[in-house]
Amino acid sequence: MYEEVMEVRPTSGTVVLAILIASILGTAAFAVPIAATDERASASPATDTETAVDPPLEGPESELEVVVSVPDSSSPVVDADGAMELASNATTVSGTVTDADGDPLEGVTVASDLGDTSVTDDDGAYSLVVPAGERTIGVSGFGVESTETTVDVSGGELEHDVVIETVPDAELVSDAPSQVRPGESYDLEVRVSAVDRLGITRNGTLSNATIAGGDGFGTETNVSDLERGDLVTATVVTDPAEVGTLSIAFEFESDESITVTTGTSSVVSDSLTVGTDGDVESVQEALELARPGATVRLTDDEYELDATDGPVVLDAPVTLTAADGVDPVLSVTGDAASTFDAPLFVTADDATVSGITIDANGTTDGISIVGGPEDVRVVNTTVGGGVYGVWVGRGSSVELVGNDITGVSTAVDVWGTADTVLENRLESEIVDLSVASEADVRTVSDNEFVGTGTGISVDFDGSAAVVSGNRFAGETGVDAFGNVTYSAYNDFAAVDTTAISAAGDGFVSTLDYFGERGPEPDELVGPVESEPFATAPPTELPDDPAEVQQFGYHLELPADEPTAVSFPGPMANDLESTFGEFDGTIYEFDGEHDEWVPVDDGRVTPNALDAYVVVPEENVTALVEFETSDESEPGIPGEADVDAGWNLIGSPTADGVEDAYAATSAAPSRILHSIGAPGGQPVETERGDDWLSYTFGSETNEPTVSPHAGYFVYANRDGTVGANAYPGITLGEVDELLGFDGAPLDVSDETSAAQRSETQHSSTAVNASS
Repeated sequence: MYEEVMEVRPTSGTVVLAILIASILGTAAFAVPIAATDERASASPATDTETAVDPPLEGPESELEVVVSVPDSSSPVVDADGAMELASNATTVSGTVTDADGDPLEGVTVASDLGDTSVTDDDGAYSLVVPAGERTIGVSGFGVESTETTVDVSGGELEHDVVIETVPDAELVSDAPSQVRPGESYDLEVRVSAVDRLGITRNGTLSNATIAGGDGFGTETNVSDLERGDLVTATVVTDPAEVGTLSIAFEFESDESITVTTGTSSVVSDSLTVGTDGDVESVQEALELARPGATVRLTDDEYELDATDGPVVLDAPVTLTAADGVDPVLSVTGDAASTFDAPLFVTADDATVSGITIDANGTTDGISIVGGPEDVRVVNTTVGGGVYGVWVGRGSSVELVGNDITGVSTAVDVWGTADTVLENRLESEIVDLSVASEADVRTVSDNEFVGTGTGISVDFDGSAAVVSGNRFAGETGVDAFGNVTYSAYNDFAAVDTTAISAAGDGFVSTLDYFGERGPEPDELVGPVESEPFATAPPTELPDDPAEVQQFGYHLELPADEPTAVSFPGPMANDLESTFGEFDGTIYEFDGEHDEWVPVDDGRVTPNALDAYVVVPEENVTALVEFETSDESEPGIPGEADVDAGWNLIGSPTADGVEDAYAATSAAPSRILHSIGAPGGQPVETERGDDWLSYTFGSETNEPTVSPHAGYFVYANRDGTVGANAYPGITLGEVDELLGFDGAPLDVSDETSAAQRSETQHSSTAVNASS
C-alpha cells in the first residue's frame, strides 16, 4: 500500500541522512528540504501530481530530506479463504477505523472471533460478514493499539466504527544485503509510527562505514513529524579498503524506546587474504565473510586449530587456497583431536580446496566432506595425520585431483560419489582408495597407489567405472567385491602378492601391465579376465588401445602331454622367454628325415608359422608377444618354407582349412590334427581328436584351424605358406588378421579405445580447470 519514492542523492562525499516518507494521508506529494547546503543536489522538479513546498520542520536542524508520496486509493481487502457458509440471518458488519483526531487508518486488520478478517482501505473502511449472535470484533495492526469490542449482531447490517490510538512502532521493510563489496552502498528502510527521535548505531567489525549524509552514526535526528506508516531510509556507505561484518540498529525514542536491527552484511571482495598481514586473521572468519565464488587465500605458513578454535567449516561455494609463493599448513594442536573429527569440513556445493597442507594430527579425518554437497573439488592438497585422509559422505560428489595423502590408515574413503580421482599419490596402511557399498567412483586415472595394503577396494554394490593408468605398489592392487566396468593401462608390476582379486560378475582387465611376462597365476584371484595384457609399462603405450603393439596373452600347456604349439607371426621373445623355465623337452620336426629333434638352444626366436611340440613335466604358461616395429620400418608379412612331404606347421589364421592355407605355393593335399593344441587361445580349440584329418578340395566336413595349434600338412611340392601377421601388428589388427573376431582380444569396435580416450579428455579438462 505504500508507494516507493526515489530519494535525492548528494553530489559530494559529505554526509546526508535521507529519509523517505510514504504517507497514507492527504492528496498531494511534497518535498521538504531541511537545512540544505550547496553540497547536496537540488530536488527533482515537481510532476503533475507533485507540488514542491518548503514548510519548517520542528526540532533541531538536521540534514534530512523528507518526501511524502500519496499511494493510489484501493478497496477494502476481505480474506474470503475458508469462509463458512453463512446462515440466512448473517449480518454485514462495516464501518471505519480512525485515530483520536478522526483521521482514517489504513492497513488495520479487523477480525471477528470466528476468524473472518478485513483490512481497512485508505479511507479506513472495512466490511465483515458474520453470523448473528454476540460477536467479538478485534482491531490490530502496525502502529495502533489493539482493541476488542463485543457487539450484538442480529441480522441485516450493522455499522460499527472504531476509534483507536496510534502508538509508537517501527518495523524493518528493506533489510541489509547478506554480502556487499567494499566501497558499495545500500539502502535500509524502516516503517515508523508515533516516534520522536532517531539514532543510528553501527555493529560488527567495520569501523569506517558511514551513513550517507550529515551527522552519521551515534547522533539523534528529530523525526516527530513523521506520520504512521512513513518510511525512514538510510544509505549505508562502506569503505573500499575495509572488509568485515556490519549490521545497523535504528533506535527510536518517544514514550517508549524501540530498536530495529538489520541482518548482518559481509563486506568482502571476490578475493580475501587470511594471515597476519591479510584482510582477516582467522580462516573461519574469512570463509564466513566470503561471497559465493570468492577465493580465500592463506598468506601465512601456519594456521593452528586448538580445541577453542574448533574446525574450519567451508560452508559456501568458495575456493580455499594458498597465496602465491606460500605453503600454508592447517594443523590440529593440543587436545583438539579429541574434540572434533577433522580440521576441515566441507559442506557446500561448488566448494574447492586447493594447494594447502592439512595436518590432522590424530583426528578421524583430514578433510571431511559431509551433508551431501555436490561438485566439491580437492586439488593439489597434501593431507596426513588422520585415520582417513579424505572422507566423502553419503550424497556428496567430489573431484580429487593432484593430491598427496600419506600417513593415514585409509587415504580416501568414498561413501558418496567421486566423479574423478586423478593424478593423486595415495599412501596408506590399509586401503588407498576405499569405495563403500552403494558408493560410486566414476573415473580413477593416473594415480599412484603406493600404500602397504590394498590400492583400490570396492565393496559389495560399490562401483568404480573406469580404472585406468594407475600405478600400484602394495600388497594387493585391486580388491573388487563390487563392480569395476573397465580397467586398462594400470601398472601392477610392483604389487607384492595379488594384483587383482574379484568376485561376483568378475573383472575385465585390458592392457594392464603385470610385468614383462604378464600376470602369474597366483596374482589373479577370482573371475578375472586379464588378456590382452600390456608387455611394456603403460607409460610407453599409445593412448589408443587399437594402436598398441606391446601386448601379449598366454597359452596353457598341460603336464606330461605333448602339445603342438605354433606362432602365426614373428615373435618378440626367444623360446626360453616364451615358455619360461620348466622341466621337459621342446621338439622340432625334421621332415627330411621324418624324426623329432630336441631343441637344445632356448635362444632361438620363433618365426611366422613355426611350430614345436612341447612335453613339460608340469603345467606351463607360454607367453605370446609379437615382434614390434617402429613407424619408419613398416612390418612385412612373413612366410614359412615347406618341403614336399610332411611338414609340422602353424595356421596363418583361425578359419576353415581351405581359406587358412589359401596363400601357399606348396599345393597341400592333406592336413592332420594328431597332436593336442594349447589351451587358453583367444579362439576356442578343442584338444584331442574332434577331427583328425582332412583332404584339401573336399566338399564336406571342412574343419577349422587355429593360429596357435601345430598341424601336419602334406605338400605336393616345395613351396611357401604366407602368414597374415607381421612385425608391428597392433591390437586393433590382430582380431581380423588372425581370426580372433569376438574374442577377448577384439577391439575392432573401438569400445576400449573410446573409453580410454574419454578418460584422457576428462583428465585434460580437469587439469585445465584446476
